Amino acid sequence: RNENSTHRRQLDALVANARQNEALNANIHALVIKLMNAAGPQSIFEQLESCLRSEFGAEFVATRIFASAASVEAHEVPQFDPASRDAFGDLVAGGSPRCGMLPDGFAMQLFQESQALSAAIMPLSGSGWSGVLIIASRDHQRYQQDMATDFLTYLCDIVALVVDPWVKRTAAP
Repeated sequence: RNENSTHRRQLDALVANARQNEALNANIHALVIKLMNAAGPQSIFEQLESCLRSEFGAEFVATRIFASAASVEAHEVPQFDPASRDAFGDLVAGGSPRCGMLPDGFAMQLFQESQALSAAIMPLSGSGWSGVLIIASRDHQRYQQDMATDFLTYLCDIVALVVDPWVKRTAAP
């Protein structure tokens, strides 16, 4: 009887996990469609932030591309910020997404928040450029260091592919 109860709880947990994964896949699909249909870099970043907030419950979202924009239209997009590479260097070191507390100073710099934030920090890279996507929360338990980052890696790939055509290429020496 006790063994059946244990198996039932395990089965219930597996079913709940499968439902969460199904919902996550539907949200990812919706995000990809919105980003692919975005008309220009400003729309890309607006759709990204909007979808991460509405579909994924993100409290704070920031993107920085450490390169110049390729088109005149994109020059007015604040996410293109080549000068910010040095400020964010430590955050993107290692090149892999990670979760945990956002280092001191970044909450204020990015979100005008004085309290500490937990964050998912996702280095972005494209053809000759790099950047970072940060999703943060006041809930210190939201993004923990031991969280799986498969979805975050997938999100990095999607964002990099969609942003890449809008990044100015530097001439090879």
